[in-house]
Amino acid sequence: MLLAIALNRVVRARRNPVEVGIGNLVRLGGRVRRDGFVQVAGELWRARSSGGAQLVPGDHVTVEAVEDDLRLVVGSTHRNGRT
Repeated sequence: MLLAIALNRVVRARRNPVEVGIGNLVRLGGRVRRDGFVQVAGELWRARSSGGAQLVPGDHVTVEAVEDDLRLVVGSTHRNGRT
């Protein structure tokens, strides 16, 4: 009986879509920290600005893409909470 319950849960878990992945970062907001790092979803990521502008600590950004080397491309910068 216990084995049947465990197998049932395994089958249900395999049917659920994957909710973790770097693709889910696109369109999330974050905040620039220091030295080219951005905090998004509670994690620090290396990042660069899509327009080539310097990332300033405290600025709010939006993830536009994730590069092959896992560097985030961010845009829509708001300087320290101001537009």
